[in-house]
Amino acid sequence: MYKPMTGVIITGTDTGVGKTFVSALLAEALRRRGVSVGVMKPYASGSWSDARSLKNASGVKDPLSVITPAYFSK
Repeated sequence: MYKPMTGVIITGTDTGVGKTFVSALLAEALRRRGVSVGVMKPYASGSWSDARSLKNASGVKDPLSVITPAYFSK
């Protein structure tokens, strides 16, 4: 029996390898197809730009502090 996918996790081994870029593209593509999308970047430092990109791509209304609960300023 087919069971629909309920989640996707994007991982990578280094900073700047494209995790957020791919995640935002995937979130936007799913949203445009009518799929309810949630996003999360658990850890970030120095900038909220990745969390903003994910929020904009997915269309979620969550505050940035929910999308990225562990934010560390430089």
